[in-house]
Amino acid sequence: MKLLIDTNVLLDVFLCREQFVADAKKLFIMKQFRDAELWIAAQSYTDLYYVGAKAHGSAHMQEILKEVFPLLNVCSFDGADISNALSEQWEDFEDCLIWRAAKKIKADYIVTKKHGGFLFARIYQCLHLPSFSRQWNLSKILSMKRLNFRGNKMRGRTAKVQSWVAQKLSIVQ
Repeated sequence: MKLLIDTNVLLDVFLCREQFVADAKKLFIMKQFRDAELWIAAQSYTDLYYVGAKAHGSAHMQEILKEVFPLLNVCSFDGADISNALSEQWEDFEDCLIWRAAKKIKADYIVTKKHGGFLFARIYQCLHLPSFSRQWNLSKILSMKRLNFRGNKMRGRTAKVQSWVAQKLSIVQ
């Protein structure tokens, strides 16, 4: 499953908004189990840096982005992409760019926290992160993985993945 992650989801992790961090961590666990490819639009990096640097300082935010960079595939934009987005005439240009990125990478879903965002993105189903998180309950994901792995392959895997996610995201705090 190919997921384009909206900037607001990652901001919750980087700004340590506790009520949303657990949901976002599930996305990274899905990536580790290869249940999902995680994508981000290139312009999201500047947005993440700009907002995150105010909370963490420039140097620390750059370290956070360095840690997260290998975990996310990046959808870049060129002049034609920007031109196409401008011709769409959306009220929220940033949402239009996210939608164009999803279209460009042929994402299955846009994962966002917004209710009612991406109104014109009829060809994409947007997943509201808290709802998605409840639907893809972590214990269900891990249980499904236990069925797919036999013997020693699964033993300790759950703890290792949870530890890996905690370690990768610990730089944020």
